[in-house]
Amino acid sequence: SNALHQFLEAVKITDKNPLYLYHAGMAYQKLNEKSKAIASFQKADSLLTDGKSHAFKKELAKRIEQCGQ
Repeated sequence: SNALHQFLEAVKITDKNPLYLYHAGMAYQKLNEKSKAIASFQKADSLLTDGKSHAFKKELAKRIEQCGQ
């Protein structure tokens, strides 16, 4: 859809926000573009360095595992 395309373009511009990358990964996952989903989830995970994001890191790991199946 056009809205999804616009969102993904925005994420490319602002690719330092882990929440945006998570949602991009979710969109790619729904489109069955698993390699792009995994890349988005992994990039989001790499940006979480504050030690306060345990639950978010766990969610990202779960999503990566789902895409690997």
